Amino acid sequence: MIAIKCQGIKKHYNSGENIVWALKSIDIEIFDNQLTFLVGPSGSGKTTLMSIIETLLTPDEGELFLLGTHMNTMNEFEKAKFRNNNIGVVFQSLNLIPTLTVLENVTLPLLIRGDDEKKANIKGMALLEELHIGDKKNSPPTDLSRGQQQRVAIARALITDPKILLCDEPTSALDEENGFAFMTLLKKLASIQKRTVLVITHDNRIFPFADRMIHINDGTIGEKK
Repeated sequence: MIAIKCQGIKKHYNSGENIVWALKSIDIEIFDNQLTFLVGPSGSGKTTLMSIIETLLTPDEGELFLLGTHMNTMNEFEKAKFRNNNIGVVFQSLNLIPTLTVLENVTLPLLIRGDDEKKANIKGMALLEELHIGDKKNSPPTDLSRGQQQRVAIARALITDPKILLCDEPTSALDEENGFAFMTLLKKLASIQKRTVLVITHDNRIFPFADRMIHINDGTIGEKK
């Protein structure tokens, strides 16, 4: 099934008196049950495209379909509701809150949308146990290794049972062992749990994990493999 579809997506920024086109008519289809990489150098348009797919940024032109839903027809409130129910994000900087415990970080998306705290804690603990960090539930994120923090971030991203998981440069700060462990986990999520997993990266160490690679450069899509 096509989970993400971009048709003629364009986005520009103003730089002084000049217009810089970050995306130049992007056409791509991304499928569920696959680990897809969006690959390109810095400044190629990867982050802009991810922000549009995440529905945080509106394209100047073109159409975006997520899980068969035409996102162009939604207002910002409707997009936020759709995003909270269907999209999980693992940020490059992780964005964990140091004043909250590991479990509180994980359950935060459920509490924000008004779910029962007890049920949220049970679900959060199940995810932490699955990711082998259940013993860290009461620790602050700052007490964890970078690899453990990554697992907290992915647990938080998965807590709402999203059909689409977006990861922005997830291995850039990891050594090879932790990076490969993280990618093995993402591969499992795509193949066994049948989620749509899109990884934005320029880390060629992890390229062998991809089921499919889409290359972007200077705001245009190159060869798709």
